[in-house]
Amino acid sequence: MKIKSIKVEELFLQFNYTLDFEKQGDINIISGPNGFGKSTLLRMIYNLFALNFYYFFQIPFKSITYVFENDFIITIDKKNIDALISQHASSDVDENSDVILSEELFISTNERKDAIEISKGSIEEKIISLGYKRQDGDVWLNARGDRCFHTSEILSKYPDIIEMFFKERSDLLMTLFSSNILFIKDNRLFYSSFEKTKNSTVYLPMEKPVVDRIASELKMKLSDVKKILAEKFQEAQKNIIYSITQGKIHTFTKEEYTQRVEILNTIFFKLNSFGILEKIDIPLNWNENNAKYLSITLLEYEKAIQESKEMLDKLALFQMILSKSEFVNKQILINESFGFKFVCEKENYFIPNRALSSGEQHKIIILYELIFKTSRGMMVLIDEPELSNHVIWQLSFIDEIKQVSEKLDLQFIIATHSPQIIHERWELVTDLFKINNQN
Repeated sequence: MKIKSIKVEELFLQFNYTLDFEKQGDINIISGPNGFGKSTLLRMIYNLFALNFYYFFQIPFKSITYVFENDFIITIDKKNIDALISQHASSDVDENSDVILSEELFISTNERKDAIEISKGSIEEKIISLGYKRQDGDVWLNARGDRCFHTSEILSKYPDIIEMFFKERSDLLMTLFSSNILFIKDNRLFYSSFEKTKNSTVYLPMEKPVVDRIASELKMKLSDVKKILAEKFQEAQKNIIYSITQGKIHTFTKEEYTQRVEILNTIFFKLNSFGILEKIDIPLNWNENNAKYLSITLLEYEKAIQESKEMLDKLALFQMILSKSEFVNKQILINESFGFKFVCEKENYFIPNRALSSGEQHKIIILYELIFKTSRGMMVLIDEPELSNHVIWQLSFIDEIKQVSEKLDLQFIIATHSPQIIHERWELVTDLFKINNQN
């Protein structure tokens, strides 16, 4: 479900914005100085679809209205928030903030005017009833006292906490829940993991590199594809024998056979290079005696790899863009045994993924998310894609996301400070500083 526009009133008690995403097309860039709310607007989109309404208590605003492509409208209102604003409230507020504002949200749509009322107090009471104790602001300690959670994590684990407010509007809840959205955040290099150390019985927070995690994720994806391919080729062998014994065979001409085999052998070579298929070469020596056997073999093998072609295209695109990015003296290798690794071209040794530069890690993470975690019609939010990236990489960013989205009909909303990211595409930009001055 794509967004046509957003209208927010009194964001941080001072900004009124109307952002028209329809006129820019499927790539929309939000620009502006620090503190004008670029990242906050992305979070206000994401947390609506993530059903994390607790987030909206953390920032001062009067109302926000979302207009979608089917002219469906959702409005979130706060009432009388001025008296509840902390004097320490900042415009730089995120999910981890300890500044909690306002007590009630009112959610309405253009289809039904009766508002859904969401109470911060009711959410907190439910969390407490599950055994959690407030540790600090938006952080809660579990009943065992050995691990902390943010409110968003608890709401994700216990969706009924939010569902209780939507008893009369389950249709709206399902509309939001079924919408596909991907948020690539600015703090993307590390993720928090709670683990026990040798000398402790308590789970302690640890920061781990995301680049290692996604390499492991890709390894699992490739292992799944390898397993599916093995099953498909076993099935293909049975079908070949059955078709020959039954005489149900379509025989290709030599020209048709040669053309299709060359394409299929190229695919086999790529699948083998990624470690997800044993080496296979269909022979090109077609003649009258083997025509029937080779024709049915070709057909069955084409069917066997059909489901894997999408993954193959993604792997090829991932490898191609990173190779074109010319990481200094490094070449990417992709294989089912390790996901991906980089090898030093001159000395020929592997470089640990976590040892890559911060700019290289940022680029890998964004590209991986865009290629392997998107699906058709998805909305993609990207916060500050320029982080740690050289100007040359920034200049190529829009062209790269176009390559990724070419066949998926994605909508991008990007928050950036960088004129290099924008490059010559100022028609895609909504400038918050300009809007504020006009107001």
